[in-house]
Amino acid sequence: MEKRLYTFQTTVDLDTDSRGGVAAAEIDFISRRAEEMTIFQRFGREGKLEKRITHNDTKINNVLMDSDDCSAVCVIDLDTVMPGYILFDFGDSIRTATNTGAEDDLDLTKVGCDLELFEGYTNGYLAS
Repeated sequence: MEKRLYTFQTTVDLDTDSRGGVAAAEIDFISRRAEEMTIFQRFGREGKLEKRITHNDTKINNVLMDSDDCSAVCVIDLDTVMPGYILFDFGDSIRTATNTGAEDDLDLTKVGCDLELFEGYTNGYLAS
């Protein structure tokens, strides 16, 4: 995230296409949250959060399911596996599992977060 924020800020600073004014609200939104967005990396450096093996693409179609009882058999699509923070996988799965629209939906009025799914997913995650 730190690298992405650095790239974001560099791009904003350069503003080669003069879009900064049009995107001012979005730039401000991200800038106000930059410190919060990098807290995992800071905690990692401070030894408060350890790196583990993470999948980094934790959507439901990357889980092979048993056709008889619909239980999870194994995780597939392992090309994104690398060391990371477990919270990255949690956040990515929340992004896809609670999205009210399609992942690539062009109609942004359909895109949101189903808070009931978020609560159920979070409670299940924390319970295990």
